[in-house]
Amino acid sequence: MIAWQPLRRIGGFAHLLWLWLAFISAQEGVTYFVIAPFGAGDTATFVEAAGWPGWVTIPLCLAGVAGMFATAALFATCVVRHCSGEITAMRAMAWYPWLLSIPFVLATGFLYTALAAMRLTAGEFVIVMLAGLSMTVFAPMAFIFVRRTRPAPSPSRYHRCRWRASSATPSCWW
Repeated sequence: MIAWQPLRRIGGFAHLLWLWLAFISAQEGVTYFVIAPFGAGDTATFVEAAGWPGWVTIPLCLAGVAGMFATAALFATCVVRHCSGEITAMRAMAWYPWLLSIPFVLATGFLYTALAAMRLTAGEFVIVMLAGLSMTVFAPMAFIFVRRTRPAPSPSRYHRCRWRASSATPSCWW
């Protein structure tokens, strides 16, 4: 989904939503590698079902951490391209949505685990909540890479993101 961006030419909110969902999807994939050593997730289940030794999950975890940084670096290119390298606009596209997503992710995580048919131990519950929070961690991590990324020569099809102090929302989202 990251490579194929069918809405890029028309731009607007639909393309921003596409980008966020694409990067969340990629981040979810690498998170399964990261949590494998803890015996959680599909990757750990596969390692166990395949009869592989437990140490195999350590290199998988390291690959997952590398994948997190790669996802953040890719997201940084999108942020810089769409915001022309302006820090206020980049915060409106990446930092503030990430901050606003944290209570939502925690609330849905609590709801999901409360309604789940299987009961989780305290350790499993913590892993589930941390894995949920990690799904959007690429956004703040992208700021590690924004200085290494040059703005695209062609401007994006978005109007500039400006922070509206009166409503506390970035204007490019609404």
